[in-house]
Amino acid sequence: NFNNSSGIFTVAAGTAKVITAKVQVAGSTSGQTVGIAINAAADVTLNSGTVSGTFPVSGNNMSIATATLATIDMSATVTPSGSPTTDPVNDFVSWQNTITVGERAVNFKSLILREIGSIAYTDLSNFKLYADSIQIASATSLDSNGYVTFDLTATPKKLETGARTLKITTDIIGGSSRNLSFSLRNVSDIVASDTEYGSDIVATTAASSFSSATTGTVTVNAGTLQVAKATDSPSGNLALDATNVSLAKFKF
Repeated sequence: NFNNSSGIFTVAAGTAKVITAKVQVAGSTSGQTVGIAINAAADVTLNSGTVSGTFPVSGNNMSIATATLATIDMSATVTPSGSPTTDPVNDFVSWQNTITVGERAVNFKSLILREIGSIAYTDLSNFKLYADSIQIASATSLDSNGYVTFDLTATPKKLETGARTLKITTDIIGGSSRNLSFSLRNVSDIVASDTEYGSDIVATTAASSFSSATTGTVTVNAGTLQVAKATDSPSGNLALDATNVSLAKFKF
């Protein structure tokens, strides 16, 4: 999942990207082997530059075994819902969902959401991810495509069986009259693995196939200006021909 509509991501010179290919194995499958390879440089498409290396680049061949994996089932209800409004505020609950972990505990590895409202990305900052009211990850800002990524791969959070509440808070620092909405777009954007088998789990929604989990549209209230005479504003007579005399003080 390249996290944008064009299916293209950019790699800056001198940096590296880890690309992982995943496949969902049908429940009725058992006993076969599976492997993935890039057969030739021509199988990798670049907008510019050339591909080099020793081909084929092959992953391991793995045997498919019969197993009952842990499950993650998302609620169809996403908070905030409807069309609420808010002033700029810190720690606004911008996305919340209850997931049910079944069979056995899971290791929660990552969550990626996209902001799809009209607000400028720079008007949102300081993202925090909570599991059952305990902060487990954070992110400073949205990326250039409007995505916020919480990556716990290095230190996954173990989620026990039962209902678990995932919540994201955001600082709204601007955006007068604009709106915001966060969406979990793809099943690959929520990653957790079975604690016994180590295999990643395909999330479901309301005991059925996965569907995107999108909040309602939250509108940031239009800005207002209040002007009041300050309590220490001067009063009384002024000396004739005086200069640089304070006439009044106001608070805006």
